[in-house]
Amino acid sequence: MSDGTGTRPNYCVGCEAPFTEAQPRLRCSFYATGFTLPDKGCARPCYSQYHMGCLQMGAPFRTRLKNSGGLAFPKLSELPHFVCEVCTVRETVGREIQATAKDTALIMLERARLIDIAK
Repeated sequence: MSDGTGTRPNYCVGCEAPFTEAQPRLRCSFYATGFTLPDKGCARPCYSQYHMGCLQMGAPFRTRLKNSGGLAFPKLSELPHFVCEVCTVRETVGREIQATAKDTALIMLERARLIDIAK
């Protein structure tokens, strides 16, 4: 999508595979509701959700780790107040994100920060 948040509602952001009814998922708190942006109105819902093992990063974050391992979010059974990297960036910059190199870099860095602080 032109605003950079084109996730399909029943698919994983990490692996892009669909969810089945019984699969546990890590779902953003703003998945279906969106939130208010200062002076900009309402941010649209992000529809961001992950299979429990799919919130991770590969290169260049695997160069110094064993077996070419990357950074991965800890395996949790539930996280009731999870806010995805897209919503965090939108709140920080105070606008909807765009499909640009600058906004993509912000999302990538936020994902790394999110994983790092969860460890």
